Amino acid sequence: MIGTGIPCLFAAFVCFSVLSDAEAGHRTDPSPQDPAGAAVSQPRDTLERAAMEVLGRMVGGKWYQGDEFFQTFEWGVGEQAIRAKGYFIANGTPKLVSEGIWFWHPADRVVRAYGVAIDMPMVTWEYETRLSGNELQHVLTTYTADGTPTVMRELWTFRDRDHYEWTLLERAGTDWVKRMGGPFERRRP
Repeated sequence: MIGTGIPCLFAAFVCFSVLSDAEAGHRTDPSPQDPAGAAVSQPRDTLERAAMEVLGRMVGGKWYQGDEFFQTFEWGVGEQAIRAKGYFIANGTPKLVSEGIWFWHPADRVVRAYGVAIDMPMVTWEYETRLSGNELQHVLTTYTADGTPTVMRELWTFRDRDHYEWTLLERAGTDWVKRMGGPFERRRP
């Protein structure tokens, strides 16, 4: 366990949301192909495919933070979801402490992640993430057993295909302050 008992689990689960139409410079006015008048920028399957490709770079090998924690990622059914598991390592033995899944949510136009955990301050969590250059920027909401939510921010800054720096931020008044962080490295079999 790292820091105050919240492991780097937060870095274990990532989801990706596509930029808003305006941010991406896409057309948002209703078109004749959209009789309901909804905003149209790209076909949903294109957005979904792009989002899942970004997430797919996490699949394969084990992502370690030191020798205390690692996470694994694998494709789910039809490569439409990614399953993740987080493990603490105690006395050389891995212990499964979290499981999650993320997928494209077509109505919200975002990939969402949901998961559960044991032996941690939270029992469930959810993510929503945006990509900015080489950084994934997450809004993370965790819930305790009594349903109390905590909202945090998390950053993953990728150095290359197999390394990223993880930073967890918490609200302190009107500022966001670093609570935890550290490097992750992918090790392949």
